[in-house]
Amino acid sequence: MLLLFIRHGETYANVSPPKDGEKPNPRRLSLTARGRKQVAAVAKHLKQYNPDVIYTSPLERAFDTAKEVKKYHPKARLRVREGLVEISGVITARKPGNPNTRTCKDQKAVAEKMFKEITRWKHKTAIVCTHGNLITFFITKFLEIPVRKGGQFRVDNTSVTALLYTPEKTRLITLNGRDHLPKALVQKGDPLYYDAHE
Repeated sequence: MLLLFIRHGETYANVSPPKDGEKPNPRRLSLTARGRKQVAAVAKHLKQYNPDVIYTSPLERAFDTAKEVKKYHPKARLRVREGLVEISGVITARKPGNPNTRTCKDQKAVAEKMFKEITRWKHKTAIVCTHGNLITFFITKFLEIPVRKGGQFRVDNTSVTALLYTPEKTRLITLNGRDHLPKALVQKGDPLYYDAHE
């Protein structure tokens, strides 16, 4: 099965993250104008694939990304999965903190359950529109490396991470692929900004 994990487009919270301990305003979690352009670019890029299904997080930023992708795949079913919601970056060591808090343990349990569901899918190709920390979690699980090593993986807005999965083995094909994004849509400050677009 070919799994194409797509992170949602840029949100207002990505541009101006909330301060430590501050809960983000839900309106700030919607896509920016640049985020909508990123989503259009990744959707167009993905038209080369023939997915059986498009799975998505129910959260607006991922759902809006999935709806745009679906425009190029009218025959693919769109399925919402609660297990595809964002998890804390503390779980995969993308952020500092204690991964043993109740919140982190609960989120990790949901992510583990979703991972097990994915390994039972019988699709030829599936597109999964979700969130960066969760994609990082899935990468560690599929590659059978410790979850706390996930901090080494970068997953940018509308990047494509492609895995070829069989029960016997998983092959990572693309990690954080962003070749579909023109320079104006790549996040400023991204260490790969110049390498990929000079």
